[in-house]
Order: sequence, then C-alpha cells, then structure tokens
Amino acid sequence: MNMRKNIIIPLVLLVVLALVFNCFFLDKIIRAALIKTGETIFQARVEIASLKTKFSNLSITISGLAVADKNNPMRNLLEIKNIYFGIAPRPLLEGKFIIEKVELSGIITDTARKNSGALPPKKMKKIARRTSPTILDKLWEKSAPELRKTAAFAAWREIKNISLPDIQDKVQALETLQTISRIKSESEKKISDYETAGNNLSVTEIIKETTENVNAARDLRINNVNDIPVAESLIKRLQNNQQKITSTAAELARLKNSLSADLTANDYLQQINQARDKDYQNTLGKVNLAGLTTPAAIGQSLLGPVWMGKIDRAIYYFSLVRNYFPKKKNPSKPRLVLPRRRGQDFVFPRKDWWPKFWIKKVVVDGMIAGTDFSGQILDITSDQDAINQPTLAKISGKSKSGYLLIEAIFDYRGERDINKVKIVLNGLPQPEYDLAAGIKLTGERMDSDNLFLLAGSSFSAILAARIIHPEFRGSPDDWWLKYLQNIPVLDLSVRAEQSAGSFKIDFRSNIDQILKQRIGDEIGATIAAYRTKIQQEIDRQVKEKQDELFGQVEGRKKEILARYNSEIQNIESKQKDIERAIEETRARIQSVAGKQIDDKKLKELKSLLGH
Repeated sequence: MNMRKNIIIPLVLLVVLALVFNCFFLDKIIRAALIKTGETIFQARVEIASLKTKFSNLSITISGLAVADKNNPMRNLLEIKNIYFGIAPRPLLEGKFIIEKVELSGIITDTARKNSGALPPKKMKKIARRTSPTILDKLWEKSAPELRKTAAFAAWREIKNISLPDIQDKVQALETLQTISRIKSESEKKISDYETAGNNLSVTEIIKETTENVNAARDLRINNVNDIPVAESLIKRLQNNQQKITSTAAELARLKNSLSADLTANDYLQQINQARDKDYQNTLGKVNLAGLTTPAAIGQSLLGPVWMGKIDRAIYYFSLVRNYFPKKKNPSKPRLVLPRRRGQDFVFPRKDWWPKFWIKKVVVDGMIAGTDFSGQILDITSDQDAINQPTLAKISGKSKSGYLLIEAIFDYRGERDINKVKIVLNGLPQPEYDLAAGIKLTGERMDSDNLFLLAGSSFSAILAARIIHPEFRGSPDDWWLKYLQNIPVLDLSVRAEQSAGSFKIDFRSNIDQILKQRIGDEIGATIAAYRTKIQQEIDRQVKEKQDELFGQVEGRKKEILARYNSEIQNIESKQKDIERAIEETRARIQSVAGKQIDDKKLKELKSLLGH
C-alpha cells in the first residue's frame, strides 16, 4: 500500500504541474511563437487576440488574428476572426505533427488599422539577417527601379508645340507590306501543296484504267463455262476501280472544302488590317507630341506602379512558399533493420506512413470586396513525395454583381518545383488605387484575370484588367486629367517573364490611345488632317500590293477549285459505267452458266435412261 502511495503522489503532482503549465504558460508560449513566425514571414506586425489549447481533443483555437501590410502599415493585409486546429493524436507518439483539419472563418482583407503595422527597424534588421535574398529578389531589385519610373507630366503643358515632319519621312518600312509579302509566300506554298495533293491522287490514271476495264467488259464474249474465270477477274478489277474512285472522289471533296475554307480573303484582310492599324499607331507615334512620343508612356507611368506592385507581391509570396517548403534531399532507401545495443529492431512499412508535418485540409471562408467566399486548401506537408500529392487550393465566391475564383498548386515533387496561382475577379467593386503623381483611380466595377507561375528558376505573370467607368482624381493643377474623364472602359494588361537573368515587362493599356485621341482633337484640325494624310499614304502603299495579292490568290484558287470540280464530275461519271459493266457481265455469266449446267444434267439423265 505504501508503494502505491509513493507512485500515485508523484504522478498526481506531475499531472497537476502539466495542467498548471497548460493553463498559465502553454497558450502564451504558442501565441508568442506564432506572432514571431508570422512577423518573420510577413515582415509586419501580427496580432492575436486570444489563443486556447485543449488537451481533451488536442485542438488549438485562435481568435482575432490580424496581419499588417508591410507596404501600407496603416492597413491590414488580412484579418481572421477564428482559427481552429484539430491535431491527430496517434502520429504524435512518433514525433510527427499531423493536423486533420484547420478552419479559418471570418477572413477579411485590406482593413484599416488604428496604429501602424510597421515593425521597429531593429526587429526588421534581425529578420533580414535570418532571411537571405532569393534569386527572384535579386532579379526584381535590378528591374524594379526602371519599371517604376514615372513620366515627366510637366512636358504635357507644352503639348501645342507640335512639329509636323514630312509624311514620307514617317511612312517607311510598313509592317503591312511585310505582312502582305508573308501572306503571299504562305498562300503560294498552300496552293502548291493543294496542287501536289491533287496530282498525287492520279485521277487521270484512275479514269484511264477504269475506262479500259469498262471497255474490256463490254467487248468480252462469254460463250461457255471456260470464259467465266476471265469475266470474274474482270469484275474484280472493276470493283477495285470502284473503290479507288470512291476514295479519290472523297479526297477530292475534302481538298476542295479545305481549300475553300483555307485561302479566304476575309482571313487575309483581317491580318492586313491589324498590321495596318499597327502602322497607323507606330507612324503617328513618331510624330513629336511633346512628351507623348511612345504608345506606352502614359499608361505605364500612371498605372504601372500599381500593377508592378502586384507582381512584386506575387514574387514575395512565391519566395516565402519556396523558403518555407522543405529543401529536397537525396532519396535514400529506408532502413528496415536498425542495430541496437542489444539485438536489432525490424521496421515494417505500413500503409499510414506519415510525413513529419501534414495539414490535411484547411477550410476557409470570409469576405473580399463585398463578396462572400469559401474554399479549401489540401495537403500542406513537409514531404509531398511521401503522400504523392501537391498542395492544392481552390477558393470561390459569388455576389449579385459578380464572382471570384482563386486556384493554386504548389508541387514540390520531382526535380523541378511548380508554383501556380490563378486569380479571377469578375464584376466586383473597384478598389481605390494610388497612382503616380498623387492621382487616385476608382471605378464602378472591375474584371481581372491574373496568372502567376514560378517553375524552377523561371517566373512569369500575366495580368489583365478591365475597369468599367473609371474615375481619375488629382490636383487641380493637373489640367490634363480632364482628358481622362468619362472613359467608358479602361483596359490594361501586363506580361512579365524572367529571361536571361532579368525581367522583361510588357505593359499595354488603351489609356494611351484615348489620351492621344482626345488631346489631338482639342489641338485642332492640324493633327486630324496630318493623321488623315498619313493614313492615306499608308493605304496607298498597301492597296496596290493588297489588290495584287488578292488577284493572284483568288485566281489560282479558282483554277484549282475548277480542276477539283471537273475531276470529281469525271470520276463520279465512271461510277455508273462501272456499275453497268459489272451488272451486264454478271448477267452474261449467269446466262452461260445456267445453260451449260442444264445441258449437262440432260446428258446425265439420258445416260441413266439408257438412251
């Protein structure tokens, strides 16, 4: 009895100490660790209102999580009302942390803060020492300053000082003429291919052979049974001709339909008109408009920093994902026999073999831009090869005005990791953007389609947006803002990709053409007349080559189509001749065969009767 008391008392004390530690210290330690980790990742303040752990069901519940935006310290990147972690108990016995389910509810993005979310400089230095820059960071640092340059808006005040050079000096090396030359070469090759395809069918030889066999069938005399094999052989040749004619006619019909659809004036005209529009823009872009000298200058200067910031943020988060995913190790065979001090341990592989860390499922819900959303993230793990699954995410939401969709895949199996995120926003309220030179942009609604991809060391991004009824606001001194009012639709696209150790950015927007058009109209008829003369000169140079092209293509196309039609008609006419020849030959075979058989039976009958 005394021995039992000696065991029970320490055990009770141990349990009491564990409970006291859990009640007074564990929650605080976990909360502090999460805040420190979050601030290291996001490089901004992370706040947690409360954190509770439960040993009864091995769960952690977090309330009131807020993550500040490092680029805008007075805004929160996101807020999460409640977070729940459900931990699997059995893997803990093996030192593995498996979370069956995580629930993130009440997520809100881009909210205001009462105080700054910036970290103290001293703490930022510590974080910088712990995190080394990635190859993406280094490339972006080289490219970003040039991409974020703003245009010299002051030069626009001299907009009326326009010099109009000679038209002939500007209308040179037209892309349209190069396009016509390319189309001519392509069409000539296609026409040659169609001619060759028709020649390869050997229509003349087939018709000749068929005619010879039909004539042979007509001239064939079947006088007795001995002539029947010759007739049957001829029928087989005619049937073979019939098959050739059927397949050849079908191939001619296919070539005819393909040619009719392939070499169409409308397709060529569309390519020519697109090239001509580029020539219009490129030629007019060479005209000195006091600062508006390049098509992308205004749009990239005004809108570029915002969308470059989106790419900057994507690169940052991709770097985070790559940094916090485990580094690949050289695969080695599992040790099935482990030597011990006394004897050996034998390891038996089993089905439920867990990685060291694995969040099986994350369920999220919240609100973005007034739209309720929900979704899930699957298989966040320290070893994707162990479960043979990538990390997948899909979040979607709908509102009365539109919808949102976020899809992502992070695949670190194999030799090359793949990180892909697609974000689609349709019909959602337009957020306010701070543009260059203190200008703000709002709008009625926005549609956007964004794709970010990091595969190995290659990064690319495609961003497209359409803002309905955009509104630009700025200082009264910005006289040129009047040209940006009452724009029905603002379209822009950004394509970024890593190439040869640097980033290439292609920024396009219809705002450039809108501004040029409106400013040009206000300047007066001089620019309008000059524009017309340039277009007329381009049209004059293009028309001659275009008419020559269409004349040649249509002429050759008609010749080949006429040939196809004639060959189809000739070859199909032989079908009836073949059918008639086969029918007549078979009739003569049956007639002779029947007569010969009747005579033979008669002789046999007479022999039996003794005649």
